[in-house]
Amino acid sequence: MQLYYNNDNLIWCDSLIDTKTGIYINDAVLKLTVCYSGTGYEGTITGLTAASPIVATSANHGLSNGNKVAIRKVNGIIEAIGIQTVANKTSDTFELSGTTGTGAFVDTSGTADPPTWYLAATGLIQLDFEYISGSNGRYAATVLGTSFLRGRVRYKGYVEATDTTYKNHLNFFSDIDVVDRI
Repeated sequence: MQLYYNNDNLIWCDSLIDTKTGIYINDAVLKLTVCYSGTGYEGTITGLTAASPIVATSANHGLSNGNKVAIRKVNGIIEAIGIQTVANKTSDTFELSGTTGTGAFVDTSGTADPPTWYLAATGLIQLDFEYISGSNGRYAATVLGTSFLRGRVRYKGYVEATDTTYKNHLNFFSDIDVVDRI
């Protein structure tokens, strides 16, 4: 699923489809978090603890306590997936505040699509990503005062379902492309 952004401070996706049924999804309750992407704004996770709180290992991560991060592609300790708050950071580790991990982390950091964290953009965390009435699966969020999205920084969006119908299978990351239409 691709996300788009235009100069009217609107982020949207077209044609959200349930991959199980092939039908447009017009009733999901979604949240959007905008994250920075690129060197210094993302990192590979090489370890997670099954503890309370979960401790993530990511060499020279550069994060600060209180930062929000979006975590994806974790195998084993799935409680780490989603939007998390960084706490008790060291140079190579950080806690995921308020989490409890179960299971065993499967290190896939050497693969083409490893477990990754992305730094969330302040003020652009868990925005309402709402269905556009009358469309076929189009969802959008208005992002006020975000002229910095027009800059040369790369962004990713993390969309997560908060309703019980889609919570476990409608969560995705996507690059955000700047376009002149909706």
